[in-house]
This record gives sequence, C-alpha cells and structure tokens, in this order.
Amino acid sequence: MKIRYYKLHKMLKEHNMTLEGLRRKLELLPSDIAKIETNRFLGIIPNLLVCKYFRCDTFDILEILPENEGEEDELFYNKRTLEKYSYTPKHYTQKEVNSPL
Repeated sequence: MKIRYYKLHKMLKEHNMTLEGLRRKLELLPSDIAKIETNRFLGIIPNLLVCKYFRCDTFDILEILPENEGEEDELFYNKRTLEKYSYTPKHYTQKEVNSPL
C-alpha cells in the first residue's frame, strides 16, 4: 500500500505554512515530518493532531494508492470506498458508490 501526502502539502501552501512550521506548532517529532516527506504512514496520533489542527479528516491530507500504480481506476481505500464497504459514522455516508471494489 502506497501513501501520498500531496493533499497535505497543498493545504500547507494554502495556509502559508511549512512542514517545519507545522511540526513546531503541533509539537510533532522530526521523524513524523520525515515520514510525510518520504510518503510513509504518519501514525494515528500525529495524523489526528494534523487533522484536528486543519479541521479535516484523514483522507483530506493523504491518499492511499494500490501497489500497482500503473493500473487505472484501481484506487482503493479512498473515502467513498470505505463508506460503502466498512463501518463509517453516519455523517460520512452521504453518497452511494457505483464502482465495485
């Protein structure tokens, strides 16, 4: 499973903030910033801190990609897929997904 944090980078740019500024503001570890820069999973607690700071959910800051990146339309574990195939709170289930897993 591959992770990309381009959404977080975009969000930081919109708020005129750097990763280092975010690290200092939220008191994250330098290793957490290294994970973001190298597209590795950040961990639950730092992820929640970032989401709480920006008032968003996990899928607003990261994207999970399939192992075979060349396959089109194989994106899984996105918000809509999770809404359809797993438990999510009621306020997340607003749209129906038509594409199969």
